[in-house]
Amino acid sequence: MSQQTRIILLRHGETLWNTEQRFQGHRDSSLTQRGIEQAKNSGFTLQRTMGKTTRLVCSPLGRCRQTVAEIARVIEFDADQIEYDERVKERSFGQWEGHTLSDVKTNDAQSYRLTQENRWDVPPPDGESYAMVAKRLSSWLNDIQGQSVVLVSHGCAGRILRGIYAGLTPEEMYSLDEPHEAIYKLENNKICRVT
Repeated sequence: MSQQTRIILLRHGETLWNTEQRFQGHRDSSLTQRGIEQAKNSGFTLQRTMGKTTRLVCSPLGRCRQTVAEIARVIEFDADQIEYDERVKERSFGQWEGHTLSDVKTNDAQSYRLTQENRWDVPPPDGESYAMVAKRLSSWLNDIQGQSVVLVSHGCAGRILRGIYAGLTPEEMYSLDEPHEAIYKLENNKICRVT
């Protein structure tokens, strides 16, 4: 990764399905009031610590669109200039989307076991493996070489992106955290948590 490349990575705010511990993937539920506040607070942190934002990229999924709209208002960024990129959206959980982990373990135990034995290569039914998500995120990273970007993305996708950037093993990626309120700076081949 080019040393001039800088990514400020944020996760969308908390959603109703997050509070219910449901797989979201490519489906959506709205931000909670707490999630809206998290988005606003991320905007204030960006404004205070990162200087002027010149490029704002976002997942096209609804929860990220809600989050980026709050951030753009706070930092006075023209909403028409927000870029939406399919490659940075969340991992698809296929048939598991809308279900809780408990539901999946009970009703699709065999598929769940197979994905846990090889998370990198085995996707949920009709979903994406980590390797599939890593491929599209790597494409996006290659396209932003030498640029400074603020990115609003997701939990699992954000872990994979940080892992690719830092050259982590799959096992190291799985163990990364993914809090809603965290902001990460990816620069000079290092990852620094800002908040």
